[in-house]
Amino acid sequence: IVFAFVSQLAFDLVHCAGGGGIITSLPTLLKTGLLSNSISLNVMFTLAIAFVAMAAIEYSAWIGFCSIPILLIVAELLHTDYGAFGVLMIIGFYLVSKFFHKKEQQIFRWLGYVIVLFGATTAHVVIKDNPRQLFALLAIIPIILYNGKLGRRLPKWFGYVFYPVHLLFIAVIVFIITAARAT
Repeated sequence: IVFAFVSQLAFDLVHCAGGGGIITSLPTLLKTGLLSNSISLNVMFTLAIAFVAMAAIEYSAWIGFCSIPILLIVAELLHTDYGAFGVLMIIGFYLVSKFFHKKEQQIFRWLGYVIVLFGATTAHVVIKDNPRQLFALLAIIPIILYNGKLGRRLPKWFGYVFYPVHLLFIAVIVFIITAARAT
């Protein structure tokens, strides 16, 4: 959750740059975006909401499943990246892994992942009218190729630091390109 807040500025910079804005317009964008609910929160917030749902399911299946609709509404009201669809996809992957965790159930686990990915992606494309989301279906390839064994591990903090740093890098490149076009 801390890195969700840390990453938000970089996320907003990318959206400002991608919208053709200039760096000096960011404070106005943030102020008007927050007031009009047109600004969205980065994917780390989506992951945090999904984590709460999974923790609730682990604590008590009944409480967990009752909390899911509330958490989906929270994701939509907060305008998290991928919103309720992202939270549902994460919960779906979690449940598939939980119920089909044995080696001999691998084909059912893969099939479950494909169904969850296809269902959430299709719903997102149709309801949110976002055809770019179809690229998410390419995730089926590494999911099916994964052998269930951990590879070389990077330090835990690397994933947390990489997200905001790569967003800042993208924002800087877009701002440079935008500035070069303006001159």
